[in-house]
Amino acid sequence: YLHYPYKVINAVAIEGWMLSGTVEREQEVFAWWKQTTEGNFLANITLSENARPIEYVLVERNWNSEKIVTLEYQHNRRDSTRWVHCGLDQSVELPKTRGTVTLVYSNGAITATAPFFSAGDVGKYLLIDKGIARITAYTSSTVVSINIIDPIYNWVTENLRVYARAGAGTWFMTEEVTEITLPYNMRPGQVTAYLNGEVDHNYAEVDGVVTLTSPAHVGWVGLPYTCTAVSLPLQVNGAIIEESVKKILSGGLRLYDTRGLQVGTSFDDLYPIEEAYHEVESTEKVLTSGIEKVHVSSEWDESIALYMVCTDPVPIHITALVIHAEIGDEI
Repeated sequence: YLHYPYKVINAVAIEGWMLSGTVEREQEVFAWWKQTTEGNFLANITLSENARPIEYVLVERNWNSEKIVTLEYQHNRRDSTRWVHCGLDQSVELPKTRGTVTLVYSNGAITATAPFFSAGDVGKYLLIDKGIARITAYTSSTVVSINIIDPIYNWVTENLRVYARAGAGTWFMTEEVTEITLPYNMRPGQVTAYLNGEVDHNYAEVDGVVTLTSPAHVGWVGLPYTCTAVSLPLQVNGAIIEESVKKILSGGLRLYDTRGLQVGTSFDDLYPIEEAYHEVESTEKVLTSGIEKVHVSSEWDESIALYMVCTDPVPIHITALVIHAEIGDEI
């Protein structure tokens, strides 16, 4: 059982998959979903770490034509988490360096409050808040020139004035890599990479190593997966109308910072909900927020539902769902 950030009960089935359920009493909402993996779930347990519930699972996987059992950590389901199903085993710690000094920005240069930088840091990246900057020149151990790639929106605010300052411990410095070493439970197999804001499903490992098509300084690598949400049976005045034929006319979704969502009346009839934007690689991506009308329809049937599907490890937040349907006679 997990109570943070959402109340979820996970149960392992003898068939090797995991069933999860949740209830929001205040909104009278309940839901359940099935989790599968490249292998079989054997058992799970919840432990308290840093005052937060953390789930671990035992998973049976195939590696080099042999069955192995791994103990795997399930990442916390915070809103800022990027899910790629499995962990990353890297020879260097990422982000490589946590900033231990305060940075002050002015006129294209960063000044540190104490010696921190070296000449070898040119070309590395600074991750500040939700922005990204690249070090372009070294002046001294306290001063470097930077080029801001993604805007740094939230600097320190004090007395209603915004200061271009990042406090110690709130920023990171990392560098580009071209190879990533995978853990044993992901060998061999096709993997999905979310690197520099771009998703690529076509990576394969060779002897446990994934070679990137272009250098990347931030990202996630893991087993590919598909997230699916299906609307529950329709109700009228609190009564379930399962024996009546129904037809979906349209739908509406309230979204927050969402990308890559497809919606339809079946798995074979899905359409992207966001508009098509021209996006430049390694730059800030456009996320959809607000109410999106879903222009879908279904045939008359007893069982109708709205399917919401995502195959990419990108942010998706669905806060409300409304279905406009027509109700017919009972069969």
